[in-house]
Amino acid sequence: MILTKHCAEQYSRNYKTSMKKHLLSIDLEDWFTSGHLREYVKPEAYVSRIEQTTYPILELLEKKQTTATFFVLGSVAQSHPKLIKDIASKGHEIASHAYHHTPLWQKNEQQFRNEITATNKLIEDFTGKKVKGFRAPYASLNNSTAWVLPILEEEGFIYDSSIFPMKTPLYGVSNAPLDIYRIDKKNILKHHPNAALIEIPFTIFKYGFVEIPCTGGIYGRYLPLPLLKFLLNKISVKRSLNFYFHPWETDKDIPKIDAPLYNKMVAYYRTGTYLERIEAIISSFRFTSFEKFLEGYKI
Repeated sequence: MILTKHCAEQYSRNYKTSMKKHLLSIDLEDWFTSGHLREYVKPEAYVSRIEQTTYPILELLEKKQTTATFFVLGSVAQSHPKLIKDIASKGHEIASHAYHHTPLWQKNEQQFRNEITATNKLIEDFTGKKVKGFRAPYASLNNSTAWVLPILEEEGFIYDSSIFPMKTPLYGVSNAPLDIYRIDKKNILKHHPNAALIEIPFTIFKYGFVEIPCTGGIYGRYLPLPLLKFLLNKISVKRSLNFYFHPWETDKDIPKIDAPLYNKMVAYYRTGTYLERIEAIISSFRFTSFEKFLEGYKI
């Protein structure tokens, strides 16, 4: 078969895109830590469903021969040590999501350091491996919370994945780099070639003044699947994707609580079918863990 020049170029682009590796992560936290539900959940309703929702994810990843990074809360690791060991035994990376699921702007430096130390010890005891990566709850790394960066470096972290490179009502940093970079402690919007810490931002689609988050989570649930795939394909030609989700987002039986309509719409939308949607995304790209991705990445 003779390809036209246009077809040959298109084939080459598609081939390169299909061969490129992308980043897949799961924020391992329970349903009642959701930012849209937590203040409305009564203490007696704090029933963990983390195991019921995580093991089907592990089965899907095994089926798709895909490794991922699990950003784990220290509180979850302490309560579910067997789950952490099972995740690690299947070749997935265990990284830190702090101990409590509270944003950085609600902590001080000593509280944060204590959380990091406690969480890392739990993870390292359960897995026998040093923790390399961190993700702040609520993507809460911004200019006012950049004080965490020296602490992460001192604690020996290699990478961070906390910057959401667009402003939203809850979090985000306007004009932050879209691609992976070495983050400057004095200016988190800047790449510093000698910085110790690698920043892996969440994925957004940007064209001119148009910004569309398509990094997973709630955005993966709300965007129509054809549009989500289209945006991810467009981005994947230029840079690697950073796609993530929470186990509770895949829970068909997530507890329903009394909360404002908006909060319930955000928390519950498509939770019953999200795992099938995630399978469609995983089937469309070559995903791997942050640890394995960075082994072959030069920056």
